[in-house]
Amino acid sequence: MDDWQKGYTTPLTSGQRDVWIGRAMLEFEPTETFSALLSIHGWKDKSDTQVGQFFGVEPLNPTNGVDPRIIAYPLAPHNPRAADRSVCFNNSIFNEPFNQIPEPFGYSPDRPTTAENCTSLARDNTFYQFSLRMELELSPDIKLTSLSSYERFDRDQPVEGDGIIYQNYEAQLEGYLDVLYQELRLSGEFGNGGNWIVGANYERDKTFDSDLKSFSGSSSIPALGVNMGPTNTQNRQTTDTYAVFGNVRVPLSDQITVYGGLRYTSVKKDYIGCGYDGGDGTWAAISKLLQDYLADIYEYTPAGVDVGPFGCATTGPAPTYNPLPAGFPDELNEDNVSFRAGIDFKPVQDTLLYANVSRGYKAGVFPTVSTSSFVQLEPARQEQLTAYEIGAKSTLFDRRLQLNGAVFYYDYKDKQILGALNDLVFGALPALVNVPKSDVKGFELSVVASPTPALQFSGGVSYAKSRVKGDYFDFDPFARLANFKGQPFPSAPPWSGFVDAQYNFPLGNLEGYVGGTVNYQDKTNSFFYVTDPEADPPGDILEQKARTLVDLRAGIEKDNWSLQIWGRNVFNKWYWNSAAHVNDVVARYTGMPATYGMTFSWKM
Repeated sequence: MDDWQKGYTTPLTSGQRDVWIGRAMLEFEPTETFSALLSIHGWKDKSDTQVGQFFGVEPLNPTNGVDPRIIAYPLAPHNPRAADRSVCFNNSIFNEPFNQIPEPFGYSPDRPTTAENCTSLARDNTFYQFSLRMELELSPDIKLTSLSSYERFDRDQPVEGDGIIYQNYEAQLEGYLDVLYQELRLSGEFGNGGNWIVGANYERDKTFDSDLKSFSGSSSIPALGVNMGPTNTQNRQTTDTYAVFGNVRVPLSDQITVYGGLRYTSVKKDYIGCGYDGGDGTWAAISKLLQDYLADIYEYTPAGVDVGPFGCATTGPAPTYNPLPAGFPDELNEDNVSFRAGIDFKPVQDTLLYANVSRGYKAGVFPTVSTSSFVQLEPARQEQLTAYEIGAKSTLFDRRLQLNGAVFYYDYKDKQILGALNDLVFGALPALVNVPKSDVKGFELSVVASPTPALQFSGGVSYAKSRVKGDYFDFDPFARLANFKGQPFPSAPPWSGFVDAQYNFPLGNLEGYVGGTVNYQDKTNSFFYVTDPEADPPGDILEQKARTLVDLRAGIEKDNWSLQIWGRNVFNKWYWNSAAHVNDVVARYTGMPATYGMTFSWKM
């Protein structure tokens, strides 16, 4: 796919899609009681990273002021393709244009555009996975299953975050993820349709993240009188997860079935991380000044340390506030018991009524954000969700109509939500935070109808009202402390729905079809926000508007092949999936414009 984003003050373009995907499977059955399935899956993504759309200026540090060229910069047109970017994307601190000395805003607008100094926005991300499933029948009713897998993800991804031709925020994200997983389970059947499973699994995750950030044209500098160069947030984590589980399903009659399950999980996470100097020594120098400043205001003897280029510069604990050369180690040990219990009732044929309750957990996580103090490296705790659901499924009119519906209530404790940390140097930074109590109430309905063999309709609607229960104080993206009691979750639209239709018809010895889909999503906010009507900027500045998108398709197929032409967002609706405060800039990340293509598939 060619570039889909186009500059509106320059002829520069971006947005090229370049993705390769591969998959292979090998099945092996040497005996009637043993089978194995080996799967290999992977992809390579060299697409451009999306550029944000510039739609406002909100200084990170109003005291320093903002470059007048940024204040006067034209806002992006209301067009999904419009997005400006720097002529030269480069986070190197060893090339002249990124020397942090020039005044008054710490960068030179005249950037060299040679291949030696500039890189493209193309990422170089790779993923592959090997999985092996083996099954051995121990008896007619009992089976032993082994699930083994290894996966690897490598990331090398540039980010042009400000949507303007000047450097207000640019980053280079690098890292990897290694996951090793092994599970053994015994499963069996009993009685008239009953079944059970017991098992255990182990998973080891190793991660490394390196985020090199440059913001030499932003109001975050000078910091403590020093023009700050790049910073490099790094962390390494090793996570060991152990679990044992069991499930059972028991038919009490032809109409009633009960089921339940338990799972015990233990998670140990070892962490070490820091905000490192980017290589020119400026963040290290600022850190020394900050150490002395903190020692002075808390009446300790100043003993600041300049860690030098590439050193760990995040300030440590009192009384010296010195960084730790190797980074700040920490660990997070958590365990939990999750469960699920329910009942299915079939009052008549092709109709199911059900009710269930379940509890699950999401593991805690350490942040990867620029930090001037080690206290901001505190992890988000594990999240607990208790879910209650009652629903029905019914097939009617000789299977020409399928109706599904459910009502639900989700009760959260310590829900992990994208909030903000307020840093003394870097301002409000996006980070996962724990909301002590919150919930979601809602329902969902769906229908699939085939009034004739040639015509199919489907549709669905869901409503999910989320809210923060009780007082919850945090910072918004503009470093304003507020009580977010009663607010909905960020990026959680209450209403969503779709309608789809397809008509099939014979076309000679082929089968043809035409169809389309209409999708709707309600408005939502990208972050928690202040509700004061006099707030500047206003609380809804990061709102995502409601949207309706239309997709169309047509194709032909026969036996083991098919050919489809399609159009997505055919009316070229301008909308955005998220909005963010990025240093001094407010940026929107738009959805794709009208896009057309062709897909050919062939089954061997």
